Amino acid sequence: MLKTTLLTAALLAASLATAEPVTAAEPEPSWATEVGAINDVTGKSFEYAVSGYRIRMDFIEADRIRWTRIEAPDDSAGTSGEEEIVHTDLRPGVFMIAFTEADGNVVDTFDLQRKRLFVTYITNDGKRFHSETAIEDVTS
Repeated sequence: MLKTTLLTAALLAASLATAEPVTAAEPEPSWATEVGAINDVTGKSFEYAVSGYRIRMDFIEADRIRWTRIEAPDDSAGTSGEEEIVHTDLRPGVFMIAFTEADGNVVDTFDLQRKRLFVTYITNDGKRFHSETAIEDVTS
């Protein structure tokens, strides 16, 4: 008897409910815009060591970096290049950049708050390398 009464009450309430669709409130200002301002590293320079190389990365424009091998286990110290990057903000203080260089593809994830860099490198023949290292802000 109790189940029947509850079921009847539920059906009655459902029939009285309006059929108007629920709409979302207007979105607040873009989180991406706010994060982008926080993660704007144009003009900044960082150094890090990975796989025997010491690299300096200069963010020369919002979509462009210059990398320089400061130290290298081979004869490539002093080698540098400029790359067009894709910059993706993940949250304040954390962003990713991706670019293609002659030997492969690079995806670097910067965690400025923890001063860490996560490097993923995929060679042209498909070999994958992943490293985590400390980064130092050397902006002059």
